[in-house]
Amino acid sequence: MHGSFTYPFLVVVVLGSSAAVSAGTSDGRDPFLKSMREFCEAREKSSAHKPALTPEQENHKDFLSALPTRKPICGLHSKNFGMVKSKTGARVMHEGIDIRTPGGKKVVATAPGKVVFVGCADKFAGREDCHVIAVMHGYGLVTYYSGYAKALVKLDQSVCRGEAIAESAAGDLHYEVQVNGVPVDPMSYIQDAN
Repeated sequence: MHGSFTYPFLVVVVLGSSAAVSAGTSDGRDPFLKSMREFCEAREKSSAHKPALTPEQENHKDFLSALPTRKPICGLHSKNFGMVKSKTGARVMHEGIDIRTPGGKKVVATAPGKVVFVGCADKFAGREDCHVIAVMHGYGLVTYYSGYAKALVKLDQSVCRGEAIAESAAGDLHYEVQVNGVPVDPMSYIQDAN
């Protein structure tokens, strides 16, 4: 047991301050305090020189931040991705999800990106002349939002994850994710369900 070793001294050592270790009550001959001082000094040096990310790690980090992990609006799913029956009874591919929502709620971007389309598109998501917003996120990822009441963004505008891009209409908001032009199930990306 080290007679000059006290509880407050231990707390300072655990926090990793080499100055506090050297200010301890030992006269410098205590091997435990010497090793703790060396440990703290090495720790301070290593934390001051954190290695930079490699280009591959930086690219991976950028890719992960581009993923549309957020739900665009709170609400129950009225239609899922996949084969569904149309009004005529035929089975057709539904290329996104529909979310039932009251009017006047904010529709948000599901990932950071750039608005590449705002306006009306004929027969988008099986609807005639519905309002559509498309956001490009990089890495071939594009998200589409349709069936809203009012757009809050403009063409070429940069948006952040969670930023309001539209105001919802009462009814269903259609949300789609495409990777390199191929529709994929948005639920395979969504982690934050609001």
